[in-house]
Amino acid sequence: MIKYNYINGIRKMGIIMAATMCMGLTACDSSNDNKSADAANTVQTSTSAQKAAETTAAQTQQTTKEAVTQAQTTQAATEATTQAAVPETTQVSDEWKDAYIDYLNNNSSSRNIGYDLIYLDNDNIPEIIEIGDCEATGCRVVGYNSGSVESTQLRRLGYSYIERDGLLCNDGGHMGYYFDIVYSLKNGELTMIDEGIYQDKDGVAQTDASGEYIYDYTWNGNPVSKEEYKAMLNSVYDTSKAKSLASFSKDNIMSKAQVIEAIQNM
Repeated sequence: MIKYNYINGIRKMGIIMAATMCMGLTACDSSNDNKSADAANTVQTSTSAQKAAETTAAQTQQTTKEAVTQAQTTQAATEATTQAAVPETTQVSDEWKDAYIDYLNNNSSSRNIGYDLIYLDNDNIPEIIEIGDCEATGCRVVGYNSGSVESTQLRRLGYSYIERDGLLCNDGGHMGYYFDIVYSLKNGELTMIDEGIYQDKDGVAQTDASGEYIYDYTWNGNPVSKEEYKAMLNSVYDTSKAKSLASFSKDNIMSKAQVIEAIQNM
């Protein structure tokens, strides 16, 4: 009986130990499974974070490139606008000075009483007005064009001009015959563009009731009234903008030495 109980006790202890070992193995397997799951989750989380970081970096890089491109485009547009806003200045050498001085020393008429410097067109080279010693001598306009000096003889002394607009008017007359001749300076050439003439009516000096002389008017050869004559003159040559010398006195004109010095100092 004692032996039987002993054997049964041993069996029970074996069963208990076996159960204990199984429980331990089960717990161990469960722990390992949990650790594997945690490791997998950690790897997955790390991978997701890495991808997110890479995506953010790529987006940042793309945004930076776009910002740089936009900045470059804006800078280019600004430079283009600035260049367009700044008017181009024609660079002119000093050759014209030597050409003018050579002309004045060798070709200028001995019948000139003086000179004037004006700006007819919009470059930085002035035109010279040679002023004759009488109405019959008249004035001469001297200009520089493409390496050469060119001159245009005017009929009388009277002249006015619209500065930097390329227009000059030679006006004058004598003994019942008068005129306004409008010239245009283009590409260095002074060309007559319009001519108005007014003269004694029927060739005889006559006055109206107020004592004013009566004239026959023509514009470019066509008969016109006095009012039409004035309107046509102002349509091509705005007399309100015209400049002229107050007189041909020595206080208003330059001598040859003075005009040469003025040219040298420009």
